[in-house]
Amino acid sequence: MRLVIKKSMLFVIIALSMTLVCSQFLSKAVAEDAETTEAQPVEEVQPVVEEAQPVEEAPKLSQSSLNAKLFRALKQKQSLAVIKKIVEAGPDINAADNYGRTVLIQAVIKSSPREKMDIVKYFIDLGVDLDVKDSVGESAVIKAKIAGMDDVAKVLEAAGAKFSEEDVTYVESKIKEVADEREKQRLIAEADKVVQQIKLDLKKQADAIKAEQEERAKIIREENATSKAKQQEQGREQEAK
Repeated sequence: MRLVIKKSMLFVIIALSMTLVCSQFLSKAVAEDAETTEAQPVEEVQPVVEEAQPVEEAPKLSQSSLNAKLFRALKQKQSLAVIKKIVEAGPDINAADNYGRTVLIQAVIKSSPREKMDIVKYFIDLGVDLDVKDSVGESAVIKAKIAGMDDVAKVLEAAGAKFSEEDVTYVESKIKEVADEREKQRLIAEADKVVQQIKLDLKKQADAIKAEQEERAKIIREENATSKAKQQEQGREQEAK
């Protein structure tokens, strides 16, 4: 019995010793690891700088596209500032559309009325050809005179636009045609008013006749109803006798 107790105590002593040794070993390992961690330098994080990407320039329009853009701006009655910006891009200032109308002709007949004179003078200063005629044989100055824009025509003539005796005759005939057409349209409009008034009068007459017929039919129905009631009353009186 004593031998068993001694063996048990021996085992307890050995276990305590081993625990103490392990504890010391772990403490030493932790201390060494801490020293190692303090000794290692911390790597500095470098900020990532992205290189700036070059901005792609918008593709330049072809001259034909610029010409179309200029014509469109004139037809849409854009301002002189807009016209200048388009011209700076490099269109052909003597370009013509499918009807032979040049930029100058379009400026005369289509540009903004408020800035027409300034736009025409701007193209004159750029050195446009003043005497090009379109498919119907009319130049910018001829267009201006036909349209009654005498101030624009004077500016064009002062800049050197040609206006011959034949042009004078042509303009007079066109003005007469325009006047005749306007008179024709006026007469047509007046005739249309007369026709519309006749239609209105006929409708009123038809409505009056219809109303009169309905009134007569109403009177007849009332008379028939009265006559029928009277006959029924007479019949009842005869039966009572």
